[in-house]
Amino acid sequence: MHGDFGSLDRVELPAHVLDEFSEEFPLVYDGTEGALDYSSLENHLPPYHGYKSRNDVRKEEAEKFFQHVNKVVTEYLVQGTELPVILVSLPEHQTAFRRISTVPRLLNEGIEKDIGGMEAPELLADAKAVIEHVREARADELLEKLGDTAPHGGGSTDLSAIGLALVERKVRALFVAEGAYIPGGFDEETGEVFLFEREPHGRFQGPELADAFARAALAQDAEVFELAPEKIPGDSGMAALYRY
Repeated sequence: MHGDFGSLDRVELPAHVLDEFSEEFPLVYDGTEGALDYSSLENHLPPYHGYKSRNDVRKEEAEKFFQHVNKVVTEYLVQGTELPVILVSLPEHQTAFRRISTVPRLLNEGIEKDIGGMEAPELLADAKAVIEHVREARADELLEKLGDTAPHGGGSTDLSAIGLALVERKVRALFVAEGAYIPGGFDEETGEVFLFEREPHGRFQGPELADAFARAALAQDAEVFELAPEKIPGDSGMAALYRY
């Protein structure tokens, strides 16, 4: 499946891709369930893929199936994309598949459940949680680097310095406090930051600096993280880690 934070869609494979279980294992199962359909394997061949009777499972058949899945995923589902890949399967299948996997960007954290028993909303929620965990870990890693390098010019929490760094295209990661609203903007040619006074008891209706910084950072392939305010160093509500 492919998905985003709002939906999941089953990917249609090219017609020539082997997807009939009977074609892959003619001596084991003569049905017509899809070879890549995890739920069909769990429901229709429990001694094989469900590992409910492990003594009857031949190791070479399991590895053949995982190799087939690995090949199809690599060649048809992720090729040419930068999308992270989440593996959904029972824990023992996670271990077996990861042992042979060459799938690019396969995340270390998977969803350790039988997908045959999951409804789409549960699957989407679990997938979102995995992505959020990965992003949190990545943010913590980069924040640690910011703490180490900022004293030596490797990053800053100063808004004017961040504006200049964005113009110089040297921002590696931008950290923005959740709910940050800083009336202002910056000159995309000079990097000059300008701020506006917020109206008493009101919300300024105009340019917003955090949004402008985030757009500029994304345009130069920087990573942008929206984090709890207490995680952002300094008191400006934003911080940047530089590439150099």
